[in-house]
Amino acid sequence: MAKAAGIPIIAVDDDITFSNGDPVPYVGLDAYSIGLQVGAEIARLAVAEGWDKDFSNVRIASIEDQKADTCMRRNKGAQDGFLKALPGFPTDQILSVPYDNTMVNSIDVVSTTLVANPDATRWIFWSCNDDGVLGGVRATENAGIAPENVIGVGIDGSRACEAFGAGTPTGFRGTMFLVSARHGEAAIKLLYEAVKNGAEIPPINYQDPMLINAANFEETKPLTGCS
Repeated sequence: MAKAAGIPIIAVDDDITFSNGDPVPYVGLDAYSIGLQVGAEIARLAVAEGWDKDFSNVRIASIEDQKADTCMRRNKGAQDGFLKALPGFPTDQILSVPYDNTMVNSIDVVSTTLVANPDATRWIFWSCNDDGVLGGVRATENAGIAPENVIGVGIDGSRACEAFGAGTPTGFRGTMFLVSARHGEAAIKLLYEAVKNGAEIPPINYQDPMLINAANFEETKPLTGCS
């Protein structure tokens, strides 16, 4: 009805289609692209800390909700981003670890994975969300692995307060925060241009996340809702 009436529509962080199946113009994140950024950041940290000198005792746990397409695209992006930066990393040292999208389950499945890989002394984690990554980090803490031997980068920012609030060293090195306000702002600007100036709304309008880590946590606290 809106299309017939000439009313512009834009979807924010959701997939909406017209009655004929055509997608409504979209503002939000691209699951694969955000994964690429996770992988690139993990690779940057690994190089900065000299892990690229010897990968023999490094394992990567790709913590996956294998029933969720968005999750798998995020994890695929993370792997591709990491391997693009560090193509020499042995892919047989990347372990697929299924979980149910909760931190409690991530702790359980990663704890089992740690026991199954006693020769690994350094661990890398990526996942669908912060819960998956922080669960992996908590499992290493329970196993007595030092934070400097763990690199995990999450997605969504939901655990930033918990991870960085205490100000203590952690293997949870950062999270790609989904800045919803930016998405809303972008959508309104596109709608304004369409109504005011007759501009066509592009079908896809991807937004970049914001990396939150220990270094910028204090200044980004207002965005994450930390007290």
